[in-house]
Amino acid sequence: KHAEYDDLLDKPLTQHDSNSLLETLYQAESLLMEEMPIIPISWKTKDYLVSSRVQNWPASLVLLRTYKYVHLQN
Repeated sequence: KHAEYDDLLDKPLTQHDSNSLLETLYQAESLLMEEMPIIPISWKTKDYLVSSRVQNWPASLVLLRTYKYVHLQN
């Protein structure tokens, strides 16, 4: 347990200003990186395609992307 980190993570629950929220989350992430109790080996991501014109988008369970064949349909 880390009291300062826990306090920073509790703050966003009461913040309604997006700038304050982002600043608080930035502080929490900075503290986490400074203390480095863990070493991330990957980041969870999601892909959102907003155009049906995108063709040959590679699906990957391990998030390895090869964009060589990705193109936009006219």
